[in-house]
Amino acid sequence: ERPHVLDLIVPERAGGGIVGQVGERIRQIIEELGCEVQVSREPLAGIAGHKRVKLLAKDRNPIEAALWRLQGTLKELVAAEVLSSEHFELREALPSEAEAAMNRAKMEAEAIGKGEVPLRVLLAQGEAATVVGKLGANVARLRDLALVSIDDAESPPFDETERICSAAKATLAQRLRALRLILGDLATRNAAIAREESVTGGDPGGGDAAEGMRQVQVRLLFPAERWSELDPALQTEQSTFPEVKIEVQEPQVVFG
Repeated sequence: ERPHVLDLIVPERAGGGIVGQVGERIRQIIEELGCEVQVSREPLAGIAGHKRVKLLAKDRNPIEAALWRLQGTLKELVAAEVLSSEHFELREALPSEAEAAMNRAKMEAEAIGKGEVPLRVLLAQGEAATVVGKLGANVARLRDLALVSIDDAESPPFDETERICSAAKATLAQRLRALRLILGDLATRNAAIAREESVTGGDPGGGDAAEGMRQVQVRLLFPAERWSELDPALQTEQSTFPEVKIEVQEPQVVFG
């Protein structure tokens, strides 16, 4: 079922008031109205002093009710002089010196044929649904960081049940952050499966791994023509982090 989604642009300074103490206000909207609320941690790209708030629900009414609730919160913040009319003005965000340097480097790389390489993850059957999340909540969070898509993997060489998750059009830091979020969602899924197996006797104790210690496997796809640049880096990672198992296969690279 396709969810209803509404994106709002709010002053960055309003983030704390919208979330509330320990997430109390968002929790009330979710529990009372049945509407999922996602407040982006990052400032909105291209617009100074603003961030995105995303509302998701199965139908329109909960989103409209949540919108009125958020408008009331913004009105309270204005009355308390936390916000002023200036905070609602939309102004273009000028790039910092670091961002300007990165953009120049990117343009120079594209000029010599070494442009951005999308981060691509091969997902097994069932993992794609985890990355998308309930009502698309997980993938919406990823799309706050990068241009993220989930497409069918070409068969052959891949299995027809596999999918490819790509993250592009973002800085390397943002793409890596998206990857960390994907790994966290997959680790949570694996822990839930392990708990079910422990109940049925399939994997005793497998679901009791502490947060941050759950095992997860990620399969990254690399372009063959750039492999000579990546191979030395992988060798360094293997020696630096011996607990991470790196297995090179054709036509994919498997991190376990």
